[in-house]
Amino acid sequence: VDPARDVTVVAGVRVSKGSKVRLRPNRRADAQDLFFADQAATVTGVFADVDGETHVAVVLDDDPAAELHDWYGRYLYFAPDEVEPLTGGAMDTGPAQYRDEEPQSARGAPGSRDTGSDEPGGGPVDRPSGTSDAGEGTTIDPQEPIDDASPTLASGDQGG
Repeated sequence: VDPARDVTVVAGVRVSKGSKVRLRPNRRADAQDLFFADQAATVTGVFADVDGETHVAVVLDDDPAAELHDWYGRYLYFAPDEVEPLTGGAMDTGPAQYRDEEPQSARGAPGSRDTGSDEPGGGPVDRPSGTSDAGEGTTIDPQEPIDDASPTLASGDQGG
């Protein structure tokens, strides 16, 4: 068993290390796998587990750290029926296209669908200005010590 040389056949196409595939997670996929749906990837190996199941190890072509993941051996694993071979035909094998951020004019009036400031790095805008008191900002109800012998600790950062 050599993952770097082993081969599996998907839709009549041999898939092995170096093959280009499109990820198609199916109903067995977990929530994390679904994030990778329709992404192009490069096969880094074909693995067999102790139960005789075959797993295709991949790194995402769009991942800037793909080379590092491959070097560390940190792969994403999919069943053969969850990958679609890219054979250079009519399919797009290039990187995924990302959409630009939706302009404010398409979102409606400022604050209608967003909760942040219109200024970059402005933070939340729904917080009133001013100071907070000791009881604000926590849902914990301050109580006296249960045991009279326990120490009373000062609140706040006492480390300096």
